[in-house]
Amino acid sequence: MPAGQLDVGKALVAAMYGKLPSHLSQQQLLQLLTLADRYKVDKVISEVISIISNTPVEQLEWPTVLAVEQLPVAEQLVQPIVAAAEARRMQLLGDL
Repeated sequence: MPAGQLDVGKALVAAMYGKLPSHLSQQQLLQLLTLADRYKVDKVISEVISIISNTPVEQLEWPTVLAVEQLPVAEQLVQPIVAAAEARRMQLLGDL
């Protein structure tokens, strides 16, 4: 099992039956999004998308920005995250 995967699995179960843990990193949130999509847990998918897309653009970490492009989740679901990641990319790199 990959490092950190157990924590993400526990977070999925916690979010399914209660509240999403607040201590998850952006990387873990993206892993959780992928896992929730795999098991079709729409409640968790929506919650993670909301958390990431409502994160102030300047607080999005570079690995998050890069990982958004590779999310296996349906494109229409992650559009708010893609928009936030694109805004952060423009903020960091400009229009190279």
